[in-house]
Amino acid sequence: MSGELAPGWQLQAGYTHKIVRDDDNVKISTFEPEDQVTLYTSYKLKGALDKLTIGGGTRWQGVAWQDIYNSPKGRYEEFSQKAYWLVDAMARYQFSEHLSATLNANNLFDKSYYTNIGFYNSAAYGEPRNFMLTTRYDF
Repeated sequence: MSGELAPGWQLQAGYTHKIVRDDDNVKISTFEPEDQVTLYTSYKLKGALDKLTIGGGTRWQGVAWQDIYNSPKGRYEEFSQKAYWLVDAMARYQFSEHLSATLNANNLFDKSYYTNIGFYNSAAYGEPRNFMLTTRYDF
């Protein structure tokens, strides 16, 4: 859901709930979280700073797990990622009617987490803190 709460103040929020079960009612696809939440807001400043928009938000996901085969032990073991929050921030400057630049800071607190738990008996670290500067020219 998204909308303008007040002039210049935007809010976007989302929630996903997903459970996949097989014919025997057993949960499958557990390497993806059952629940995810996103919440982002931005505000276009006024007055002398009216060319600047600032914003931020958060992403949360619930626990994800998968039974992974441990060859040396000859058995399956549960590998999991606990629920976690990530925080992002942004600032955009409108140089002219057509030209803007945006700086995004993702995973601001450099949270370490896994993605794709158990996908082909593997896991990968999620993106660490990173920054991206983009420019945009609208015709």
